[in-house]
Amino acid sequence: TYTLTNSVTGAVVQNAEVWITTDAAGNNIIASGLTNALGQIVFYLDAGQYYFWRQHPQYTFTDPDVEIVA
Repeated sequence: TYTLTNSVTGAVVQNAEVWITTDAAGNNIIASGLTNALGQIVFYLDAGQYYFWRQHPQYTFTDPDVEIVA
């Protein structure tokens, strides 16, 4: 489960596009979707390092967000 929040207010960001790549350049997309009302989205990933990209018209994100799945 990936939870997206506003880095300033801590409020959840709902209806944001989130996609995951296996490379820092963002070329190999392996999963994508929209956050729910709780700012969450569930991905089923194998262990490894992934790059999360986020987009929402009202927010600016610093992409990618590098996450390690154990």
